[in-house]
Amino acid sequence: MTPLADKLLVAVALIMLIPLDRVPSWMVAVIIGREILVTGPGEWLQSLEGMVIALRAGLVKYKTVLQIVSVICLLIHYEYQLNIQSFLFFNKFSMRWGMGLLWLAMFVTSGQELTYFRKFFKQVF
Repeated sequence: MTPLADKLLVAVALIMLIPLDRVPSWMVAVIIGREILVTGPGEWLQSLEGMVIALRAGLVKYKTVLQIVSVICLLIHYEYQLNIQSFLFFNKFSMRWGMGLLWLAMFVTSGQELTYFRKFFKQVF
């Protein structure tokens, strides 16, 4: 359940950031689409035929960490009424960091998706 909760948390936060022009909608579609396309067939194969398509666990964890940290940075970019100098400094650069990490997460996500589907089609066909 924890991986599903992570995916839902990231998806909801990214969707919420679209109307605020914090993230491009196509990037959110790629990230959420990967989660749906990889999780759906994987669960179906496992329940139907007992097949498991394994991805490198380290890369999956890096992807999740990159997504969560980028969402946190993008959420911090909101305008707050705080007079804490270090917070204002971080707030100034959080949008850049958030978008940079989100781009990196999207590339890792896309690479995992391609690897997954290559393994999926090898096992199924």
